[in-house]
Amino acid sequence: MFTGEYFSKRGPAGAVRLRAIPGANSNIDLDWRFARDQTGQACIPLASTLCNNNRLYAGGQSLRILTFGQFGRGFRGVADMNLVSSLPFRQVYEEGFNVISSPLEHSLAFLTRNDPSVSVNMLYGRTGIFFKRTDQPEVTLRKFPALEASVAEQPLGTLPLYWSLDTGLAGIARRDASITTPIFVERYDLHPAFEFPVLRSNALDWSQRLGFRETIYTHSLQAQVVSDPLNRFAFEYASSFAGPQFERDFGVWKHVIEPTIDYRYLTGADRFRKTFVVDDVDLVTNTNEVEYGLTNRFFTTRELFSWRISQKYFFDPTFGGAIIAGQRNVFAPVLDISGFVFADGPRRFSPIVSTMRLSTSASTSTDLQVDYDTRDHLFRSAGVNGGVNRGQFSGGVSYFFTRRLQGQEGAIQIPNNQLRGTLVYGNEQKPGLSAAFSFSYDVEHSLFQGSVAQFGYNTHCYGLSFELSQFNIGDRKESRFRFAFSLKNIGSYGTLRRQERLF
Repeated sequence: MFTGEYFSKRGPAGAVRLRAIPGANSNIDLDWRFARDQTGQACIPLASTLCNNNRLYAGGQSLRILTFGQFGRGFRGVADMNLVSSLPFRQVYEEGFNVISSPLEHSLAFLTRNDPSVSVNMLYGRTGIFFKRTDQPEVTLRKFPALEASVAEQPLGTLPLYWSLDTGLAGIARRDASITTPIFVERYDLHPAFEFPVLRSNALDWSQRLGFRETIYTHSLQAQVVSDPLNRFAFEYASSFAGPQFERDFGVWKHVIEPTIDYRYLTGADRFRKTFVVDDVDLVTNTNEVEYGLTNRFFTTRELFSWRISQKYFFDPTFGGAIIAGQRNVFAPVLDISGFVFADGPRRFSPIVSTMRLSTSASTSTDLQVDYDTRDHLFRSAGVNGGVNRGQFSGGVSYFFTRRLQGQEGAIQIPNNQLRGTLVYGNEQKPGLSAAFSFSYDVEHSLFQGSVAQFGYNTHCYGLSFELSQFNIGDRKESRFRFAFSLKNIGSYGTLRRQERLF
């Protein structure tokens, strides 16, 4: 299907979409968009590589491919490819707030076979990150070719011992403002582990885990990337203790309290600063830590409410020299406790992480996480997600807040304060009236970044849809009206596409 558009201030644009179902278990969905920006908008040349005579031209193209299918012998293939020529093109011409506001460009393709105990995957992965108005991502991470295999926990003979294995062979590459690696840097990874359940009972659970990880890189990071192999041989020990559980029955509901203590020691990964990061395999560092927590649960016939409070203590506050003061530090030990970044230098204690989940019925749920930094005595970050789905009504709200992380030469993480919400009545198949509204509000700058209101009316013969929308983010500043008229089993006419509807 071809769609042509003409913008009175910018010029022609269009899209080509192909959908095919070659077989019962396969699908192909291709979406190619293109535009020629004849007018552009004012810009500062030093702020963009796309400036021409002090004008920013957002023309370009994007390609989205989503396909999957069965290949026999238990193998399944999936490709989800996203390519865009520049960030201004995405913000000006593409649709959907999540797409317009995202600086990320993800592409993933894999061939996989999963048995109950063994998983084998061949994959291609690429991530591009735009920071400025450029025609190339400022950070590009690629993994191809890659072969990965894993064995789930298996009993070792008749012994009270379980073993597991993760291994992989990959060609990786990274390009950013500081380094550019060769096209293929070989990486070999082998990670066997053994778990010994010391105690299993209704009151206590105690297990020990030993693991080894051998990771070999054909290149390492010195002042630049050099062809000096890096061999990272790490030894890991972990001990997990849960219980005892304290219970009290109140008749129609029950309260359970369970403490947990998890100790983890890893050594041998003391050259993190010589490793360039592409995925989670490269985020391993030395650590000597203990995580302690307390979980509360309230039940009726199912869990109504849970609340967990946890914190980590780091016996090695530098993580084997991986930490750098005054910088944003991201690696495995600090990501395990919270998804919010907090490591701006050596520290003994992580923030106290409080996570709650409330589900009063099968149609409602609310998740809340709050991180309190005991070192700086302030709330470091918070996030909440809530949703409801009852009959023809559904809605959701999300709010995320992070504080500024200050380094010696300025902010290493800017503050963030975002609120989003959606309210829907009806669906695209419902006869009669349907409506939906969504918004995104930047609390930090008191700015509505986007809002969409949609209305639809269906009969047994035809359907009408209307949309009012507003965007104020990056290079996208506009208010608009769109509509669509559709006839059952024939087609539709208008500018509001089916995949862009909220209901």
